[in-house]
Amino acid sequence: MTRSSRFASAGAGRKVVVGFVTTVLMGATAVLGGPLAPAEAASMGHDYEQSVARLTNHERTKRGLVKLSWGSCLDRYAEAQATWMAKHQKLHHQDLHPILRACDLTWVGENIAVGYPTPAAVTKAWMKSPGHRENILRKQYRRYGLGAYKDSHGRWWVSHVFGRH
Repeated sequence: MTRSSRFASAGAGRKVVVGFVTTVLMGATAVLGGPLAPAEAASMGHDYEQSVARLTNHERTKRGLVKLSWGSCLDRYAEAQATWMAKHQKLHHQDLHPILRACDLTWVGENIAVGYPTPAAVTKAWMKSPGHRENILRKQYRRYGLGAYKDSHGRWWVSHVFGRH
């Protein structure tokens, strides 16, 4: 799912991307075995996130857009959302207004997905979806945070939060 396509004023010249696009992105789910040890899952999540960030920046730079840089504040929200979705087994957007305020942003948006076994698969799916693609390629964005959580069924839950100060 994406939060995209319509802007609402959030006060003081801030823009939050809110949603009318309701494309649900659910990938082919592969059951890869039982639960992972916490350290193994955390390591795999970091690798998944790094690859999605690299692929996202590749999509941006090949179109003449600036690379997004990692933001710790955005990352905390993305990590928390991916974990929440996995634990509740529910694909759900978080409220972006608290992120706008807490991270001192003027723009914020989010892409979420579940079930894509690889970073390439989720990035490809997002690029094929107009709303998700719009978030990835929005020229106003400069920062990102990524959360990827692999549940006990082997499914990846992903939150990609975008922003600009």
